[in-house]
Amino acid sequence: MQPSNPRNRGLEQFISRTLKHGGHRHAPPTLEARVRRALEQRALLPWWHGPFAHWPAVARGAFLLGSLGCLGLALIAVTWLSLNVRALSYIDWLMQPRVWMSNGVHVASALSGVFSVTLRSLPVQWIYGGAVFTVACYTTVFGLSAAAYRTLFINPAPQR
Repeated sequence: MQPSNPRNRGLEQFISRTLKHGGHRHAPPTLEARVRRALEQRALLPWWHGPFAHWPAVARGAFLLGSLGCLGLALIAVTWLSLNVRALSYIDWLMQPRVWMSNGVHVASALSGVFSVTLRSLPVQWIYGGAVFTVACYTTVFGLSAAAYRTLFINPAPQR
């Protein structure tokens, strides 16, 4: 907005009048007591439940040293495993990609053959019936989920 424009100045004055004469919303009378009670309960919590920046310096240092120690142990364990895993017999089989891939192709071929034989032996009515049954199950689950959401979250029961 440009302040030199009289139309903008009129709009600014209208907004200023509206905000000055608008009703002020007051806090509920119990708000102060609830806030004080929440602050008192928060003050009673132990220091380790608070933010890390508010921990005592000794505790922060000990935590950081412990974390670095755990990281070092994890790195040592990974290094040890990577050096000793070659001694296992199955690692040689996994490292030969041609054998691994050819075995995977044979398994996939066998599964596709079983699937095609099974599909050809089923009557068409069973396949359509299975599809209708699957759609009905999904529709039922969706409807029950929508009803539960509407009951629990949109129109919840009054709290006692």
